[in-house]
Amino acid sequence: IVGQHIRAQVALYACHSFRAGVWQYINEYESADESIRGQVALYAAQGFNGNFSQHIKNYRIKNQEILVKIAKVSAQINGLETSRYIKEYGITELEDLVDIAKLAAQNDGTGTSQYIKEYGITDQKALIEVAKLAAQDSRWGGISQHIKKYEITDQKVLIEVAKLAAQNDGTGTSQYIK
Repeated sequence: IVGQHIRAQVALYACHSFRAGVWQYINEYESADESIRGQVALYAAQGFNGNFSQHIKNYRIKNQEILVKIAKVSAQINGLETSRYIKEYGITELEDLVDIAKLAAQNDGTGTSQYIKEYGITDQKALIEVAKLAAQDSRWGGISQHIKKYEITDQKVLIEVAKLAAQNDGTGTSQYIK
């Protein structure tokens, strides 16, 4: 198909009908228009409950605003995989990474806790906020199993997080209480 704009439209149509598989072939469209690749990636992230984040680099998006928007959508759909592959997005702004981690924690507190270090967040206040959100959506003792990864030193905060986790998963919290 001749014409970048036409190929971009076809990519969008393809994404609407089969979001999950478009990432594999996005480079075939040879679209130099980053905004179109961003739209396709956003559609794919919205409809792909699998491991979308692992393939974000295939879209060759450099625009931080577009990447943050896609990561936020992905975090709300699959917090585990977004957290696991957050570095693939190349997001540089710490505030954006904290926002994405919070969204991921609300979707999958266990997965976010498992991969919290991938965000590169060092601010204690931000880590505490993410931990509290993760505790409210933690399954199988996830936040309790991975709480040390947050590097929270304030005992009062740790108790608060443990209480939140216990309300959600008493068995898992009890298993990892030490």
